[in-house]
Amino acid sequence: METCPYQPELLVGVPLGQHHCPTCGCMVVAGFPHGPCIDAECPYYDAEAEAEFDRAYEADMAAKRAEMLGLLHTCPRCKEARAFVGDDKAEEIVFHLLHVLKPKAIVRWFHIWVPALKSTPVAALLNGRVDEVLAVVRSYEDPSFA
Repeated sequence: METCPYQPELLVGVPLGQHHCPTCGCMVVAGFPHGPCIDAECPYYDAEAEAEFDRAYEADMAAKRAEMLGLLHTCPRCKEARAFVGDDKAEEIVFHLLHVLKPKAIVRWFHIWVPALKSTPVAALLNGRVDEVLAVVRSYEDPSFA
């Protein structure tokens, strides 16, 4: 795939910032490499780069949702993100909770005492009790649960 020949990375120190590439019209930033064109209108459009950008964006959004819900924790010392549970189980936990709680209540749920867990859900997840947490949230949708 042919790439746009414009080189905004050569504009280091130029008071320009974000601007439209004069060659292809895509947005670029002075002092940084052009990057792939992901605008379908661009003559240098790269469908594979757009798909990769979309995957990276979705992964970033999933991590932000997981952190907001208490399923991902960033260590204050090393600044590394640590997942409490795998993505598939985290999605299932949230899926079940969304059927019984308002979205803004889910964050609180992870930090309140749940008698069936004999702890908070976050504490249970930190201790590797993922399947127990999953069983509890599945039980909330059981018609006999009252």
